[in-house]
Amino acid sequence: MAGDKPAKDPSKANQRGAARLAAVQALYQMDVGRAPFDATVEQFKLFHLGKEVEGEEYLPADEDYFKQILDGVRTYQVKIDPIVDNSLVEGWPVTRIDSTLRAILRSAAFEMLYKKRHSGSRRHQ
Repeated sequence: MAGDKPAKDPSKANQRGAARLAAVQALYQMDVGRAPFDATVEQFKLFHLGKEVEGEEYLPADEDYFKQILDGVRTYQVKIDPIVDNSLVEGWPVTRIDSTLRAILRSAAFEMLYKKRHSGSRRHQ
C-alpha cells in the first residue's frame, strides 16, 4: 500500500521476492538499454536493492539471489529462449514479445529449470 514502510527485517522469502523483482527490472534494462552485465549488477546494488526509487521504498533484497538469477539467465539464455519459443503461439518468438514479459519469462524459466543446478555449481567453485 502506498506510504506503508517495508518491515525493517523482512523474511528470507520477502528478500527473495524483492530479488526476483529487481532481477526482472535489471534483465529488462540490459535487454532494452543494452546495459552491460557488471554495470547493471553494480547499479542495482548501489541504487535499487532496498532503496527508495522514485518515491517508493523497496524491500531489502537478497543480493546473492538477485545476482544468481541474472547470472543464470545470462548463462542459460541460449537454452531458455528455445523452450520459451516452443511455449508461445507460432510466429511469436521470445524476441518478438514485450521486453518486460521476456524478462519475466526468462527469469522464471531459469528458476524452474536450472536454479538448483546453477546454485550448486557456484557453491563448489
